[in-house]
Amino acid sequence: ECLLHPPKEPEYRKQREHSDFLCKLKDFMPDRNNFLDAVAEGLAQVGFQCEQVSLAEVEAEVCRLRKEGSPLQTTREIELP
Repeated sequence: ECLLHPPKEPEYRKQREHSDFLCKLKDFMPDRNNFLDAVAEGLAQVGFQCEQVSLAEVEAEVCRLRKEGSPLQTTREIELP
């Protein structure tokens, strides 16, 4: 096992191993496209707009924003309704 059992744990864990309470995403969403569609739909429901772009386009936009001094948002900075 890759992860060691933590020295402190919450009561709900009850000495269980990681494999006892974690699941594989593919067991619930085996198709990658369905997964991506579900994520996009969930984001749209809370006001985000999604579009498919290449990794190169994302990297170029991140570089552009950094050069402009725009702060990139972290998950802690994004407020959801």
